[in-house]
Amino acid sequence: MNITTSNRRSGQRRLAQRSVFWAGLALAGAGLLAPGQVLAQALDQALTQVPDQTSASAPEATPAPAAAFGFFGPGLRLDFGAQDWRYVLGAQLQHQPSYSGSADSLWRLKPMWGVRWGRWRLGTGGMGGLLGAAADAGAGASTDLFRGARLSSSLALRWENGRSSSDDVALQGLADVRSTVRANLATRYRFAPEWSVGLLVSQDLLGRGGGLRSDLSVGTSGRLGEHTRWTSGVGLSMGDARFMAARYGVPVTGARPGRPAYDPGGGVYEVHWGMGTQTELGSRWAVTSAWGIGHLQGVAKDSPLTVKPNNLHFSVGLVWRSQ
Repeated sequence: MNITTSNRRSGQRRLAQRSVFWAGLALAGAGLLAPGQVLAQALDQALTQVPDQTSASAPEATPAPAAAFGFFGPGLRLDFGAQDWRYVLGAQLQHQPSYSGSADSLWRLKPMWGVRWGRWRLGTGGMGGLLGAAADAGAGASTDLFRGARLSSSLALRWENGRSSSDDVALQGLADVRSTVRANLATRYRFAPEWSVGLLVSQDLLGRGGGLRSDLSVGTSGRLGEHTRWTSGVGLSMGDARFMAARYGVPVTGARPGRPAYDPGGGVYEVHWGMGTQTELGSRWAVTSAWGIGHLQGVAKDSPLTVKPNNLHFSVGLVWRSQ
């Protein structure tokens, strides 16, 4: 094969790859899941079997292993297994700051629960992995938009608790941050067998000052022995001006000596690292743990409300699964 032919075929593969990406995202966003499956599979096949148009009699080339894997992996799966019910019950002990940037922390015991039917899920935070989510969009009601061996996406609606001025002495005199409903869109791309990059975008749907925030992360996973699996990742969190004002701003009406009025604007507000484990105790019981640290950045760190920029989190839980 000459250089011109090789370059032409490489360009065709890149064009087909971009077509898979944008067509898949457009169809997922529109909710056209069944047509999306057909188109994605056809484009993925086109990516791995680009014909040589320089000669009608030229033999068909055997795709390289990387090309054969395709952008989505070996075909886009939308069946998500049998449509049967599964559920998880448990409890979790949590330790975390009373609010982001607080010098005080608190312990609390919370129930853990989740149910799944096919690709639909409903549950508390941390249930996505236990219920088989391809890309965990968080607590609440969620569904897998699409899932491939490489690229997966999920959508969730969740109730987010607000923040009360009585939560911490540093917040006294400020207006409460109102609870709201948020829409979370999570997308994850696995670029190596145990490595992936993820993007989570979350929007306040009720206009209660929650604004828009997003999180970009890179993660990896592995096993510790036969019964324990671990995950770890680093990332950064960003928020628009409304989100930042609600969490780190001080309005003129809330200013007082030692706490001046402050308008942070939007931007990156935290970099974070975390790790989690899941240890199987037989076929149905499991122990989960998670710990991490987030370091406030920029205007969030400079906020009059930020007493301690390092936010430490820890949790341990015990769960029982129906199957």
